[in-house]
Amino acid sequence: APLDIQHEVLDSPQRAWTPHTVTDPKTLRAQLDRIRREQVFVSDRQLSESTVAVAAPVRIGRSGPVSAALGIVIARHSADRARGLREPLLRAVHGISDELGRRARPTA
Repeated sequence: APLDIQHEVLDSPQRAWTPHTVTDPKTLRAQLDRIRREQVFVSDRQLSESTVAVAAPVRIGRSGPVSAALGIVIARHSADRARGLREPLLRAVHGISDELGRRARPTA
């Protein structure tokens, strides 16, 4: 999201869905910076005590704007496998992003 929207959201109170939900604005900003660098985020029981999610941004073209996210949600007891999903998820996201980029290009 644009910076003004990020500031507006992060400057307002955040709801904790579970005891693991990060609500501290400074920590959330650090997580956003990490996501920008690594392009993948593992959410360990932040929305549900029984699940772990792995997500990555989908862009219009490999370096275009973010238009969506692709995520995988798995049962908490399989959490050790979540980190192993990083590379397959990135391959899928890059393929989708590349295709969206091709479709967004005007044809001559």
